[in-house]
Amino acid sequence: GYYRVNQADLATAGFSPNIDPRNLRLFEDGIERAIIVQGEQDGRLDGGDWIEFYGTALDTAYTDTRVYQLSAGSQPGLRIKRAKGKSSTPGDESFLFTTELRERSLYFPGSKNGEREKFFGAVVSAELVDRTLRLQNLSASAPSSATLEVGLQGVSAGAHNVKVRLNDADVGAVTFEGRSSTTARISVPQSSLKEGDNSIQLVGAGEGDVSLMGSIRMSYWHRYAADDNALQFTAAGSTQLNLTGFSNAA
Repeated sequence: GYYRVNQADLATAGFSPNIDPRNLRLFEDGIERAIIVQGEQDGRLDGGDWIEFYGTALDTAYTDTRVYQLSAGSQPGLRIKRAKGKSSTPGDESFLFTTELRERSLYFPGSKNGEREKFFGAVVSAELVDRTLRLQNLSASAPSSATLEVGLQGVSAGAHNVKVRLNDADVGAVTFEGRSSTTARISVPQSSLKEGDNSIQLVGAGEGDVSLMGSIRMSYWHRYAADDNALQFTAAGSTQLNLTGFSNAA
């Protein structure tokens, strides 16, 4: 997400107002990242100044926290470039957005998935597994279908044939062999999705068909409206987008 750190917080962290803010540099894992430094033109870190940067969380099985290092060096740091918009051409009504459900409740060291992590979710067998995927701001005029991705890790030997149901309707199956891992991509009509909770059901072909749930992802057409006051998207340059859905003007 996008972060702002004001001068008071920087002073608390030990930065003197006498430093030259033009030399402030931000590092992520030893790599310098571009920032915005408000008020750096006068060469002082005044009370109304601040820095802004885009932070990315770690995505591991152990933490989602990332540490950034801010230093006042002897040379100018990287800065985020600014550009003025030149077009008022309306952009698209929706964009392709992905929601993911990834459970990590079981450890399976016998998986043949190379160096990838070996934590998985529910056991998928003849007993039906029902999971809920929350989808928000569905577009009513989607330009194409949505895509459901189901990732599985085999446990039992032999062939696997896992039936996939979406909102109580059969949409396809995941077929693979042995203790390998696979991801099936199933095209589904955007109209089959519901605003809010959607049911994803997995069931194996029989008692001997045992696998583990990896991840469930739905890529669907999402309106340019915030989900719980936040939205991450990429837009083409020179287009105008109207982002709605915030709970208040701030």
